[in-house]
Amino acid sequence: MTLVLFRDINYQGPYRVFRGSQSVADLRTLGFNNQTSSLILVGRRLSDQEIRRIQASRSAPGGIVTIRP
Repeated sequence: MTLVLFRDINYQGPYRVFRGSQSVADLRTLGFNNQTSSLILVGRRLSDQEIRRIQASRSAPGGIVTIRP
């Protein structure tokens, strides 16, 4: 599993990646508290290259649901 939190909308700006069964308990310790504006959560491991492609295209890859406010 991969969770990617992006600071800005459309998967832009600085981001934090969590892979596998890693706990995401307190984002304050990472300096990312109240920073997330978009995210990707998938049931597989995304590579750093795939994450860079998401940022370059400003859209989620095929097969991933996008939720908009």
